[in-house]
Amino acid sequence: MQKTNFGVSAAVIISLGLSACQKTPENDAVINKKEGLAERFIKKGSDNVKLQKLGAPEEWKEKYGENTDMVTIETDVKIELPHIKNTPVWEMKEKKISNEELVQLADYFSEGEKIYQEPEMTTADLTELKRKIENKEGKYGNPIFLRPGEAQEKTLYLQRVDDLIAKAKETESEKIYLSPKFIKVVQSQEEYIRRGKDDRTIRTEKNRFAGIIENGENQGAKILAVQKNDKAGSTSNFFFQKGTEFDDYNGDYMDSIREAADQMKMQDSEWMKKAESVKAVVENIKKSSRFSKEEAGEKAKLMFRQINAPKMVLEDFEPTVWSPENKDMWEVDWSTGEAGYRLYYYRGIEGIPAYWANGITYDTPEQTYSPPFGQECIEVLVTETGIKQVDWYNMSEKVKTVAENTKLLSFDEIKTRAFQHLKYTIVKTTTDQDVKSSSLKVPFVISDVRFRYAYIPAQETLENAWLVPVWVFVANSKYVESQNGQVFETEKPTDEFLINALDGSYIDANAYDVVRMTR
Repeated sequence: MQKTNFGVSAAVIISLGLSACQKTPENDAVINKKEGLAERFIKKGSDNVKLQKLGAPEEWKEKYGENTDMVTIETDVKIELPHIKNTPVWEMKEKKISNEELVQLADYFSEGEKIYQEPEMTTADLTELKRKIENKEGKYGNPIFLRPGEAQEKTLYLQRVDDLIAKAKETESEKIYLSPKFIKVVQSQEEYIRRGKDDRTIRTEKNRFAGIIENGENQGAKILAVQKNDKAGSTSNFFFQKGTEFDDYNGDYMDSIREAADQMKMQDSEWMKKAESVKAVVENIKKSSRFSKEEAGEKAKLMFRQINAPKMVLEDFEPTVWSPENKDMWEVDWSTGEAGYRLYYYRGIEGIPAYWANGITYDTPEQTYSPPFGQECIEVLVTETGIKQVDWYNMSEKVKTVAENTKLLSFDEIKTRAFQHLKYTIVKTTTDQDVKSSSLKVPFVISDVRFRYAYIPAQETLENAWLVPVWVFVANSKYVESQNGQVFETEKPTDEFLINALDGSYIDANAYDVVRMTR
């Protein structure tokens, strides 16, 4: 994930009444270097933690700032307040998946069937691919792919396909069977077509395994595993992919396609007519399904037990549709699709999941922690007939319990820090002229608040992380400016940010490239 920094002058900070030099807490006030967590954060004994006692309301309605202020903040949100026994802190480290563990996972998902190396495309295969690109079929007819900025990419695709045709074999080679173990990365033909030779992938390390299941219930499914390797810059990840998913959970992708179609004047094209027809079929399959997320969750939990996965907590889910065909999404016959759910699981403490934030990184003048690595997450695609896909990111393992229970700041202290952080983001994204202009307004609306866990750097072992309790805030906003009697509005990206529940610090969860892979 790209980190974005926004510069700011002293004049801007002063004009908003904010301090350019925030006092940094003494080290032992936040973290005791010798003993770990500072004594003032540790709570003795074990009793129920009712977040309501910290002043956290179940319904939060509040307005911060006056109408004349440049920045105003409104809240109108219901807060889910879980009842938890303790709020421990754990120390975590990145896991290096072993060859033995890879064998166990591969054997489970292949059901003991043979796994073979993906065969190279023949001359006929590549010629057919070239025809599809030239005739704009399947994904190559997607208006997003055909936009002016993508034209050069299409030309490069065709050039690379021609390169491969010149070297390709006329007939398919015999299958090469694989024993699951990590080997050096070899660039596939598909990767070459998409990225070219200079894709910056480090290929000197034995940190990757990829294969296809030959027979059985999961015939044709792909297995990909990546091992943590500092030289290659990869974390430990495991993927099982069977069939094809219609990847448009909340409609955002189709909206982007429609926008590109408008730009390319393709609204009435045959490709768009087919895409809209496919979307309608998929939505109808979802609506007519009686398969519940609870049933999907039970299937996922059974799989977790069978593969000895760490304890994971369900954070989110998306209704989806899956097809057994291993094809481009736009070439699948979706009339045979199965309704299901994509479930998102994260590490959890006391039933509270860790949180994977998505948002913008700001260089703000406040106490900030940047996690050393991304949250562990397992995504599971489940239909009534079973597990179809598994994406296991950023494998980790517990090192120790740093504290059995901790003292949390009151919600009044937390919300004050949240308001302060939002004001800081405007300081960092506006110019002197913007701040001096009385016509510029930035209204924020906090639309979601959750109590979760997240990583901060461990004290003595900086490559490790502490999993600490946090408050998650999601805020929507826009720039509103009046000029010559006209009002201009520009939507801002959603601000999703974490405030440490122990000391009120800002956790820049987006500063880390959340998934590091060699694919």
